[in-house]
Amino acid sequence: MSLLLAMATPALATTLYVDPTGASGYSSIQSAINAASSGDTISVGAGTYFECIDLGGKLLTIEGSTGSSNTTLNGNNQCTNAVTVDSGEPAGTTISGLTITNGYRAVYVYNSDLDFEDVVINGTGNSGYHGGAAYIDQNATVSFTDSDITNNSSYYGTLYVINGSDVTLSNVEFSGNWAYYGAAAWVQGSGSTLTADQVTATSNTTYYYGGAWYIYNYAEVTSTNSTYTDNGNAYTHGGAAYLHTYASYDTSDDTYTNNGSYGYNYGYYGGAIYSYYYSDVVSSSNVYDSNYAYYGGAIYIYYYSNLTSTDDVFTGNYTYYHGGAIYHEYYGTSTISGATFDTNAAVYGHGGAVYLIQTYSTTSIDDTVFDNNSNSSSGGHGGTIYAYYYSDLDMTDVDISNSTAYYYGGCVYSHYYSSLSHVGGSYENCTATYGYGGAIYFYPATTNVDDLYLEDVDFTDNTAYYHGGAIYAYYTDDFTLHGGVLSGNRANSSNSSYQGGGLYLYYTDTSEISNNWFCNNTAYYGGGVYQYYTYGGNGYDEWSNNVFAENTASYNGGAVYLQSNSYTDMVNNTFVGNEATYYGGTIYYTSSYTDFINNIVAYTGGGGALYAADAASNTYSNFLYNDWYSNAGGNASGSFTFSTSSSGNITDQPMFTSYTSDGDCSNDAFTLSSSSTLIDAGYPTLLDVDGSRSDIGAYGGASADIFDADGDGYYNTDDCDDNDATVYPGATEYCDNVDNNCDGTVDEDSAADASTWYVDSDGDGYGSPAATATACDAPNGYVGNTNDCDDSASSVFPGATEVPYDGVDQDCDGFDLTDVDGDSFDSDVVGGTDCDDDDEYVYPGATEIWYDGIDQNCNGDSDFDADADTYDSASYGGTDCDDNRPDVYPGATEVWYDGVDQNCDSSSDYDADEDGWDSDAYGGEDCDDLNAQANPNGSEVPYNGIDEDCADGDLTDVDADGYDAVAAGGEDCDDEDYTVNPGIEEVYYDGVDGNCDGLSDYDADGDGHDSADYGGTDCADDDPTVNPDAIDTPGDGVDSDCDGDDGPSETDDTGEVVGDDTGISGGTDSDSKCGGCSSNAPGTSTAWALALLMGLAARRRRR
Repeated sequence: MSLLLAMATPALATTLYVDPTGASGYSSIQSAINAASSGDTISVGAGTYFECIDLGGKLLTIEGSTGSSNTTLNGNNQCTNAVTVDSGEPAGTTISGLTITNGYRAVYVYNSDLDFEDVVINGTGNSGYHGGAAYIDQNATVSFTDSDITNNSSYYGTLYVINGSDVTLSNVEFSGNWAYYGAAAWVQGSGSTLTADQVTATSNTTYYYGGAWYIYNYAEVTSTNSTYTDNGNAYTHGGAAYLHTYASYDTSDDTYTNNGSYGYNYGYYGGAIYSYYYSDVVSSSNVYDSNYAYYGGAIYIYYYSNLTSTDDVFTGNYTYYHGGAIYHEYYGTSTISGATFDTNAAVYGHGGAVYLIQTYSTTSIDDTVFDNNSNSSSGGHGGTIYAYYYSDLDMTDVDISNSTAYYYGGCVYSHYYSSLSHVGGSYENCTATYGYGGAIYFYPATTNVDDLYLEDVDFTDNTAYYHGGAIYAYYTDDFTLHGGVLSGNRANSSNSSYQGGGLYLYYTDTSEISNNWFCNNTAYYGGGVYQYYTYGGNGYDEWSNNVFAENTASYNGGAVYLQSNSYTDMVNNTFVGNEATYYGGTIYYTSSYTDFINNIVAYTGGGGALYAADAASNTYSNFLYNDWYSNAGGNASGSFTFSTSSSGNITDQPMFTSYTSDGDCSNDAFTLSSSSTLIDAGYPTLLDVDGSRSDIGAYGGASADIFDADGDGYYNTDDCDDNDATVYPGATEYCDNVDNNCDGTVDEDSAADASTWYVDSDGDGYGSPAATATACDAPNGYVGNTNDCDDSASSVFPGATEVPYDGVDQDCDGFDLTDVDGDSFDSDVVGGTDCDDDDEYVYPGATEIWYDGIDQNCNGDSDFDADADTYDSASYGGTDCDDNRPDVYPGATEVWYDGVDQNCDSSSDYDADEDGWDSDAYGGEDCDDLNAQANPNGSEVPYNGIDEDCADGDLTDVDADGYDAVAAGGEDCDDEDYTVNPGIEEVYYDGVDGNCDGLSDYDADGDGHDSADYGGTDCADDDPTVNPDAIDTPGDGVDSDCDGDDGPSETDDTGEVVGDDTGISGGTDSDSKCGGCSSNAPGTSTAWALALLMGLAARRRRR
C-alpha cells in the first residue's frame, strides 16, 4: 500500500541552484534542467553561461537570481537556438532575469508555452535566419514582460510569429533591430496574433517593409499605449507597421513619431502604417507626428483595404508627393471621425492632409478639424484634401482653415467622377496660390453624374488666383448651396478676367442657391457669383432667400454675373450695397433670362442695379414685385427696359432692421423693421411662412429661414418665439417663464406682475420684512413670506421642530415648548409638574396604571408598589409578596396563624418559631411552635423538660433501660448506658456502679471497705465480716480485722485493745482505748449497707 501511495503522489517542487563554479549544485543551466522535474525552479546565479539549453518538455521556472543585468546565457554561436522550447512545454513555463546573446537565434518555441520576464535578448540572429530573437511556431503561446529586445538581426522579423501562435508584449522595448521585413516582429497566418501594450519601438530598421511590425495573411496585431519612433529605412513601406493580405492592425492610444523612409523621395509609402490587399487598420486616439514617406506621410491604404480613424491627431507629417497624412488608393473605405490634422504637407504633390484616388467608395469625415495643411510647392492640388477618380467625399461638421494649394483647391480638390458633400463646418483662409477654387475645386470632368452639396457651411477669406475665390464648380450635375455665409472671398488676380469671388459655377445641370449670405466678396467678373450655363431647364436654377451685400466686381457684375442661363429664377433675395466698376453693380446679364420676383435691390454703389448686355435678356425676363431703392447708375440699364413702378415693383426705402455701408456685414441685419412697406407687398400668390402674403426681400416667401411666422412684426431672428404673437422685442414682460420682450432674460425683475420678496437672512425659507426685493422669482436670499420670528437663526421658523425647555420659540407660535405632550401640565424640566412631557397620559392626578413602568400620576412613587408600602411587587422584580396590602412587605411584623405572609419571607404563617414545621394546632406537626428547637426533626435534649422531637415528651431515659435518669428525678445513675440501672446485678470491680446503689464497685461485700485487690483495705471483700473495722476472733483462722494476724489485737493489762492517740488503726495511742478502730459504733456499717440495698430495691424508673 505504501508503495502505491508513493507512486500516486507527485514529487514536491524544489529549487535547483546553478553558479559558474558549481558550488551551489550545478555549473550549467542544462545540467540543472536535466536533473529537474516539472514544477521545479532553477535559480541561476550571476555570471555568464556559455551554452545552449533545451527545456525538454518540462514545466520549469528558470530565473536569474540577480536579474538580467548580471546573468547571461551566451550561445557562443555554437547552436542554432540558444533556448529551445519545442516539446510541448505547458503554460507556466517561465524564463526570467536573463540576458540571451550570441546565438544564430535566441529562442525557438514550437507548440509550447513560454513566459519571459525581465529578459534581454541582444545581439542574436543574422540576416539568413527568421526570428533572430524568437521563432514562435505552431500554436505556441509566448509572452514578454518588462523585457528588452535590442540589436538583433533577421531575415523575417526579430520575432517571427506564425501558424496560429500568440504573442503578448507588455512593457517591452524594441530598439536597434534589423530585418529585411518586420524589424520588430513578423506575424503571419490565420490565428496568429500579437498584442502589444506599453511597447517602445525605436530605431528599428528594415531593408524593405515594416519598420516595427509586418502583419501578413490574416494575422492580427493589437497595439495600445505604445510608442513608435524613428523606425523604417530608405526602402521601407510602413515605417512602423506593414499589413498585407487580409491582415488586421488595431492601434489605440499610441504615438508614432518620425517613422518612414529615410530617403522619402525614393518612392516608398506609409511613413507610419502601410495597409495592402484587403487589410484593415483601426486607429483611435493615436498621435501621428512628423512621419514621412513618398506617399502617405502617416498612413497609406491600398487595394481594397480599409481605414477607420477615430479621435486621432495628425501633425507635422509630410510626403514628397501625395497625402501628407493619409493616402488611400484603389477600393476600400476610409472613415475619419473626431480627428485633428495640423501642419501636414504634401511637398511636391497633392493632398496636404488626405489623398484619395480610385477608392470607388465614399470617404466619410466628420467632427474633424484641419488647420495649416498644404502642398505649397510646385505642382500640387488640394491643400488639405485631394479626392480623384471615383472617390466620393462626405463631410459633416468639418472645419478647414489656413490651407494652401500650389494650384487648384486651396482646401479641397475633387475631380473626375467624384461627388462632394459637406454639411456643417467652415473654410477659412484657404488659398489656391496659382489656381482655381480658393476653398473648393470641384470638377467631375463629365456632366450629369456627380453632385456638389454644401449646407450650413461658411466660407471666409478664401482666395483663388483664378476663378472661384471660395468655390469653383465645373461640370456639376446637381449643385446645392444652402444656409452658408460666403464672406471676404476673392478671385484674386484683379488685372485679369477672373470670375466668381464667392462662387464660380460653370456648366451645371441644376442649381439651388438658397438662404445664403454673400458679403464683401470680390472678383473681376461676378464679385459674389459667376454662373455660366445652367442647362437643366425651367425650375432648375433656383436662387431664393439669399443676401448679397457689398460684393464688388472690378469690371462687371458686382453681386452676380449671369451668362448663358436660360431659366434663372430669383425669388425673395436681397441685394444691398453691391458695386461694379463698369456695368451691373448688382447683376450683369448676358444671354440669360430670369424671373426676378420679390427681390430688394438697394444702395447699389456703382454700375447701375441690373444690366443686360443683350436684348434677349430683356425680352425673356420678368421683373415683378421688387423694391428698387437708391441705386447709383439707375435700376435698369443696358438692354433692360422694365419699369420699377409697375407689375408690383416699388421704390420704397426698405427700412432694414440695421444696415451700415462699411464693408462689414457682421453688423448688418437685413430683416425688415415693423414699419417697412415691403411687408406683405410681395407677389400675391407667394405666401410667407405664417401664411400671409409674402414680404419682399430675402426674408419673405415660404422658404425663408428668417421670417415672421406669428405676424407680430418681428422676424424669427429677433423674435425669440416666432410662434407667439405676444412675444417680441419690446413686449411687456410678465412672470410666466417666457422671455416676453426677447431681451434674453426670462421673468426679469421689472415684469409687470413681479412679486415682492422678503429677506431670509438665515436661509430657513421664512422671511422678515426688514428688507424687500421685487422680482418674478425669489432672488437669492429672499422668500415670499414674513413669517420668521427670528431671521437670524436658521432653526427658528414656522413649523420648525420645537426644542423644548430651551427658552426659544423655534416654531414661531409665540411660546417656548414646555408642554410637549399637550396634557396641560408643564414639564418638570422647566419647573412644572409633568414628570413625562412626552406622554399625554402622564401628569399629576392621572389614573395610575400599575406595573406598566410609567408613573402616570407623577407622584414619584414606584409604579410597582401599588399598596404604597415602599416595596415593589415581587412580580415585577421587587420584594413585596402581596402588593395589594400595605401591611405586607419585607420586614413587616408577622401575625402568626392568620394565613398572611406579612414579612414576605416566603415561610409558613403557621411556623412561628420558623423551624420549618407548622404548628400542630394548625394541622402541622410542631408540638411547640414557639421553640424552633422543637419539631419532628428536632434533636431531643434530655432532662430539660422539653419535647424537642415532638414524639412523646422530654427524654428522661436516654439509654432506654426503663429507668429515668437521676437528672430527671429518676434512679438511673448513668442514662447513657442501658447496662447501668437499679435493676441490674452489680458486676464488681469493673469501675461501673451497675445497679446505681451509690456504693463502691470495689466493695463487693458491702462492708464499707474496698477490696485490697483494687487499692482498698478489705482483705476479704466477699465477706462483710472481714474488714479493717471488724473485731478479729483469735484463733478462728480468720483475719477479721485485716491486720494480717488471726489473733487478738494488742491489749493493755486490762484486756482491752490498746489504741493510739491518733485515732488511726494500728497506732499505739495510749490515751485511747480504741486506737485504730472505726469511729462508727460496732454494726453501724452493716446497718447502712442493708438500708441502701433496700432503697435500691424499692426504686422505680419513670419516663
